[in-house]
Formats: sequence, C-alpha cells, structure tokens
Amino acid sequence: MPVAGAALANTVTRTLLSLTSAATAGAPFKIPANYFNPAEGVSQAFRVECGGFISNTATPAFTFAAALDTTQGTLGTALAATGAFTTASGLASAEISAWFDCVCTGVGTGGSLSVFGSFSIGPAGNAATAAAVTYMIGTSAGVAINTTVDNYLEIWGTWGAASPSNTATLQDYLVFGLN
Repeated sequence: MPVAGAALANTVTRTLLSLTSAATAGAPFKIPANYFNPAEGVSQAFRVECGGFISNTATPAFTFAAALDTTQGTLGTALAATGAFTTASGLASAEISAWFDCVCTGVGTGGSLSVFGSFSIGPAGNAATAAAVTYMIGTSAGVAINTTVDNYLEIWGTWGAASPSNTATLQDYLVFGLN
C-alpha cells in the first residue's frame, strides 16, 4: 500500500481501511487466480502485516477485520477479525498492528485457507510504560476460497460509537509470499 488509507472517523459503518485500485496505480492486495495452483498450491502460504494509528474519546468499541472477496470494496469472507472490543479511554495516535498467516489447505472452487495471527493496540501516546493489548485473530475452521479466480484481501474497521475524535488510519499494508 503506497500511501495511507482514508481515516475511519465519526461513523459506526464498517469502512475499508486499505486502498482500492482506484486509489493507486495497481491493486497491491489482489491474490491472482491460481496463485495457489492445483499442482503445488496445498501448503503454499502468505503473511499479511499491517499497521496504523487509532485515536478516540471515551471508551468506544472497535472491530478490526481482514476479509477476502472477488469484488473490491466488499467485505466477503472474513479471514481474521477481532470482534468488537472496548478500547482504552483517550487514545491519541496509539499504534495498531496486525499480522496473520494464510496457509492453503485446499485448491480449486472449494479451496480453503488455515488462518492465524494477532492484532495489537498500544496505549495512549504509545507510552513505553504501558503494555499493548493483543487479540488473537484467525479461525479454527478453514476459510473457504475459490482459488481459480482473483480475490481481494482488504482491511476493515468499525467503531461502536460515532465521534469526530474516534479515528483509525491504516498506514502500512504488506503481503509476503512465504513459499
């Protein structure tokens, strides 16, 4: 992702934090058709790492989600999500970061991925004396994927309360092919 995504602020609507191809010269988060090819796809993997900043007022809930879909800008199938959690009060540009691995366990129109990782949110002002809070993300069951078509992997956020002070911005979004 070559530039920061749009800030998610003053809404309770699930909103795309990563960019669409309309916002960039390409689609850096597209998993092309047959990336997990029929001959070698099982056990191929990729890692996603992303980070940004979050600010708030009071203690609103927040939800982080990464999802796959064949259409950009559509939530589709959740890969890794936190579920709604209560944020600490008065966060000011606190760092958020997530990583998760996706390992192919089946290819074709009925393909599947094994997904596991974590999401962390730092303390207000990223104070060195306070520990970050970490949530495990992923799924115990395989995530369905049609590996024969293009899939878009996108990052989403949702606030539990609308306020101009509740903001989340994705700064970095990297996808690494592991094997």
